[in-house]
Amino acid sequence: YTLLTGNLTSATLKARDTLVAAVEPDELLFDSLPKALGFQPILADKKTYGKAGAYAEKIGAVLNELTGCYDQLLNDLFDFLLETSAETNRLAITGQAAALENEVLNPTVRAFVSTLAKNGVDTDTGWIEAIATVVIEKAPTEWIDEDLLRFRHELPQQIAAFQRLVALHAEHRADGGGPFNAFRVTITRPDGHEHVGLVDIDQNQRQHADEALDSVLKNLTQSIGSPHRAHKALLALLGERLLSERADSDDREGVNLIERNAQHG
Repeated sequence: YTLLTGNLTSATLKARDTLVAAVEPDELLFDSLPKALGFQPILADKKTYGKAGAYAEKIGAVLNELTGCYDQLLNDLFDFLLETSAETNRLAITGQAAALENEVLNPTVRAFVSTLAKNGVDTDTGWIEAIATVVIEKAPTEWIDEDLLRFRHELPQQIAAFQRLVALHAEHRADGGGPFNAFRVTITRPDGHEHVGLVDIDQNQRQHADEALDSVLKNLTQSIGSPHRAHKALLALLGERLLSERADSDDREGVNLIERNAQHG
């Protein structure tokens, strides 16, 4: 990408072309590179060079731009994704995508959602690199500037389709269409197995759920001896059960409706 892009300053573009064409290091350093950067050549019979400091500084600037070019591309893509999705961090998106990962039939949409859900990627740049590869069907390392323009055109459309699926999923899980609250929850077991997803509650059922929860917590507190430990124990057990039963329950939870909309998404 760094060799092909035109999104560099004019001085760096000239320096890049000079570096690529160079054969002899001494000719590059003392003749062709100074000329490319607007300096006089450094003659072999001269013991001093009045512009040595400025020349060295200019070389440093263009090399920094060249070596940071690809990382800057990935940072720009990541910022564009957050801006397009109206989210502030990667986890907010991976959590939504994880809730849809097994509910999409359309291969293109499924590939995009699956890549968005990759919360195990160590860095934001690694994550956006994978997403960009799926969107353009070409790794960003091989992009030309036209691919960047395509990404900026394609990503908003795919994000919009993804967000429609998130809304459909949340609406369906509300079980009746009434008001509900949705929470993004991450549960990690000691063995490293992790689940990230949306958890919602139908307001029509909230009172009954609160009453049942209060009763369970009261009984558990009497056994354990501490309300705080009772809350933690119940939360841990619910999380463990969610991890073990999530796949089966999701398959039974109106998946046909989601899949039909995914095929049109």
